[in-house]
Amino acid sequence: MRDRGMIRAGDWARAVRIALTAALLCGYAGSALGASKKDESKKDERHFTLTEATAPKVNRAWKLAEAEDYKGALAVLKDVGDRRSLKGHDKATVFNMMGMMEGQLGNFPAAITAFETALAEDALPEAGTLQIQYNLAQLYIAEEKFSKATLLLEEWFKNTAEPSTYGNYLMAVSLAMQERYKEALPFIRKTTEQSEPRENFLTLQLAVEYQNGNVPE
Repeated sequence: MRDRGMIRAGDWARAVRIALTAALLCGYAGSALGASKKDESKKDERHFTLTEATAPKVNRAWKLAEAEDYKGALAVLKDVGDRRSLKGHDKATVFNMMGMMEGQLGNFPAAITAFETALAEDALPEAGTLQIQYNLAQLYIAEEKFSKATLLLEEWFKNTAEPSTYGNYLMAVSLAMQERYKEALPFIRKTTEQSEPRENFLTLQLAVEYQNGNVPE
């Protein structure tokens, strides 16, 4: 195998970390994720409605987050999250928001724990679940947990009708960092085909092409 010096895990993790902090809040609506493959039109909307005890706290946290008071929002959410009675959609929503606030504050290990807790409830609409998977995969990469990122992205791709350019890029990064260069190649090629030229995309493609023997010595 060729010298891996062209692909350093820390460099790519830092690049994803920088992009992630700014994206956690604005990406929540899922506009960049692609449509879900699953049809939720027949689901009971009441299943995804917050209880009267939780809704005001969540609304308060959102207002604080919109004012960029992430610490204040997190304090409100933690107060709710500490309730033993919290479960289902309420718990998933609260811990999802906690993950976003922790991410905004740069507390990535805490953000990972919060997002994992939200996913474990399995109580969000499909679009919300896909968004958490997407955010969590980025956090895993930022923390250099590449195998976990790959497993989560595989699930995300399975349920996303039109994966985003950045989703393909994330999969390419996670695979390349595990020296799975052959598997990474179609993802990074798809990334550069779908986007305007970007240095990080092109640099990764060059490195992966090189590791696959497609660039002369």
